[in-house]
Amino acid sequence: MPVMNGIEMIRHIREGGSNIPCVIMSAHTEPEYLKSADELNVTDYILKPFDFIKFINLVSELEL
Repeated sequence: MPVMNGIEMIRHIREGGSNIPCVIMSAHTEPEYLKSADELNVTDYILKPFDFIKFINLVSELEL
């Protein structure tokens, strides 16, 4: 993303008071990145390359 990364985007969403389910799809596996995702109550984390069927199943199970 050109302006901010996914963690920064979710942080802005959470600071705005939203608790919308957020799923990260990333190749990042650094412990700091994963910890930040956990602290922001990310719903799920999918590593790239990812299984498209698993992704569709995950999204369809989200309660919005």
